[in-house]
Amino acid sequence: REVEWMPHGYNPQVFKPYGKGPGRALLGLPEEVPLVGMVATNQARKDWGIAFQAMSALRARVPNVQFWAHTDVLERYWSLPALITDFDLGGMTHITLAGQLTNQGLAYGYSACDVTLLPSGGEGFGYPIVESMACGVACVHGKYAGGAELIPDKLCLVEPAAMRLDTMWNSVRPVWNPIEWADRLYALIEEPLEASVFTRATEHLQWPNLGPQWARWLKE
Repeated sequence: REVEWMPHGYNPQVFKPYGKGPGRALLGLPEEVPLVGMVATNQARKDWGIAFQAMSALRARVPNVQFWAHTDVLERYWSLPALITDFDLGGMTHITLAGQLTNQGLAYGYSACDVTLLPSGGEGFGYPIVESMACGVACVHGKYAGGAELIPDKLCLVEPAAMRLDTMWNSVRPVWNPIEWADRLYALIEEPLEASVFTRATEHLQWPNLGPQWARWLKE
């Protein structure tokens, strides 16, 4: 569709549905267990804390659920080992780090998931949202900032519980209730939406479709 801003794009030859098999084999997981994924750098606004709280709450309802976490470093703003220990999620958390997976491997990982999540203090775009949906997998995101505009179904959006001010610039940031994130994950595991809902929502962001628009914008 025509847009008035310059979106990022993705390679549709790589990020597309592959079925659960290749990714489950890559992660060493059986195909029958529920799998939630999160792909995000270890930054302040990527709310790994909410993710682990939500997974802890989800496990109370889905005891055999597994969590795939892909990030750049284990400890920077967040300590993923500490979060695993604090929420007793060691037996169900499977971490991969930047450099361990190619883009193809990431696409296999997304496709292996039943649902992904990206809790954040504000995404302008959110590659993991688009990549997950391009692989036919729902991504749960907060109803805030630019990332929310990418989500095609309200079942995948979490309303902020409150707002807070952040930094010396008084940036408005959302406050999340992890139970509501767990609720969305549970609903999408129990009654998944059709993969086509998500693949269709990302078609306009495929690089071949964006090429003519980028050419026009660069010329202007």
